[in-house]
Amino acid sequence: MAEQTEAVAGVLVDKNKSEVVRVVRTEFNGHQLIDARVAIRPITPRGEMKLTKKGLSLRDECWRELLPHIQALLNPADDNPPGEA
Repeated sequence: MAEQTEAVAGVLVDKNKSEVVRVVRTEFNGHQLIDARVAIRPITPRGEMKLTKKGLSLRDECWRELLPHIQALLNPADDNPPGEA
């Protein structure tokens, strides 16, 4: 059976009124991973966040390969010379 260790404290990023994206470092079967997962905010003040299946859990090298592509999508004007759309 696969073994997963407890996630290390990370960050929460607001997605919308009822959801956040939780980003944490975790370990699975001896592999260090960064997990970015959607969580539903608790309805009551003392309630717990509920993690959903929506998200990615990838090794550092995969995140490093993806990040430049994500940045390019966020800043499309950076790829175009001045005067081009």
